[in-house]
Amino acid sequence: MRLKAPATVCVPLAQPMSSLFDHEIIKQLHSGGRSRVYRARAADGTALIVKKPNQQFPSFQQLAQFKRE
Repeated sequence: MRLKAPATVCVPLAQPMSSLFDHEIIKQLHSGGRSRVYRARAADGTALIVKKPNQQFPSFQQLAQFKRE
């Protein structure tokens, strides 16, 4: 049985993550100067990695960098 890599979701908005997507945060994996990374599970059971910027209103360049990552 092959395991699929978890999907990645970038959350560039200031709203609570739980109100943006129908998923459950399981565990915080990393907290850095610019972002936090969480392990989550979608409503259908799909494993997710959620990355959220620490800034309430990230710049266009920061959002572009998030997209590249």
